[in-house]
Amino acid sequence: MKTLLASLVLGAAALGVTLPASADVVPASYAANDTNGLGYDPNGVSGYLTVNWSDGFPNIGLVQFDLSSYAPGSVSSAVLDLYHLYNSAQGAQYGIFRNTSPWVGVTTDFASRPSTDSLPSAVLILPDGGSFVHRTVDITSLVQGWVNGAYANDGLTLQRLDGPNPFVYFIANDSSGYPGPVLLINAVPEPEALAMLLAGLGVLLVRRRRFVA
Repeated sequence: MKTLLASLVLGAAALGVTLPASADVVPASYAANDTNGLGYDPNGVSGYLTVNWSDGFPNIGLVQFDLSSYAPGSVSSAVLDLYHLYNSAQGAQYGIFRNTSPWVGVTTDFASRPSTDSLPSAVLILPDGGSFVHRTVDITSLVQGWVNGAYANDGLTLQRLDGPNPFVYFIANDSSGYPGPVLLINAVPEPEALAMLLAGLGVLLVRRRRFVA
């Protein structure tokens, strides 16, 4: 399939046909919740996905992606991209937990947060003390499970694993001028779309040959 797709892309380029990029950027809906009563804001607390200004209380970030446009079996890879605004904890570990119950907007606070798997689907480790950088983690198996219908898409929970979480801020939304969470997906075309592409390329090839002749 990859060889065929590569050939189609090259053939389309030779014919001057522009194909859509295979990497999709899917924006998130999000929330930030804190046991310390900083409050809940559906846009994140002051724009942060993880909060805590000066204390060590646990907190979580809730993230959900709309994957309804992806057919079962279509996702080949998926990477979660978080923008890391400030870091005071080199080596900190964050678990990416699959939510196992739904959560809805402002009705969700820390006490009524969704249930999750007991073990994280992936772990994001901060390898350095850098700030204003993108942090990425592969969550392909998690996204494939959502898209393929293995479990309901109730989003994910971001939570620190190795201790409390003061002074480590991930951006929750792009209204602050920084990018919010996104999912970078590589997906193969659906069979119907692939068939249409092949048919279209065939027509273009015939026309090209007639023009050259």
